[in-house]
Amino acid sequence: MIKPTLEQQHIIDYKFKKDSIIKINAGAGTGKSSTLVMFAENYPELDMLYIVFAKAVQMDAENKFKNTSTTCRTGHSMAYGAIGYK
Repeated sequence: MIKPTLEQQHIIDYKFKKDSIIKINAGAGTGKSSTLVMFAENYPELDMLYIVFAKAVQMDAENKFKNTSTTCRTGHSMAYGAIGYK
């Protein structure tokens, strides 16, 4: 496991309330996904949803989050599941 940066550690240690939404605002390649994996591993009791743009990214994320209770989905698959073909 990688050692989190100070900024990542602040997110991992954040004391949130049940059903709260956590938003991370950071640029490309700054470790958002790694931070969320560490967060999910630190809170195994949480059911999390990780929404991505592309199927390939979803498949990669499923591997990264495999030891957590995180569901990885594309935005398109969520819309298709809710609305269907039309």
